[in-house]
Amino acid sequence: MAMIPCPGCGEPVSDKAQKCVHCGYVFFPDGKRICPECGAEIEEGADICSKCGCPAEVKEKDQTDESQQVEFTGDITPKKVQKSKKSIIIAAAVIVVAVIGIFAFQQIKKQNAAKEAERLS
Repeated sequence: MAMIPCPGCGEPVSDKAQKCVHCGYVFFPDGKRICPECGAEIEEGADICSKCGCPAEVKEKDQTDESQQVEFTGDITPKKVQKSKKSIIIAAAVIVVAVIGIFAFQQIKKQNAAKEAERLS
């Protein structure tokens, strides 16, 4: 199962969904038959799906009004959460590098001041 953007609202939905769970957009208009395996439209009078070869145990899209169950695995993370985690890590790395740079600059400044004082005495 793959996630595709809904043409109605742009939210991700299953490629096997009958309608969008977010906005209610119906993916196949009245009377079209679809393959339950791959989601392709079944041609009129066909006994098998021309795309995947699945037997045409198809149902009309409009006749099923059952809820769909979508299974999410634990490794699916919303893009916004992934981006925010990356942003936090990058910001922390920049802060650490800046602190180290400031510390190194102060040490170099002290060493140069000590050398200058030694040179003048």
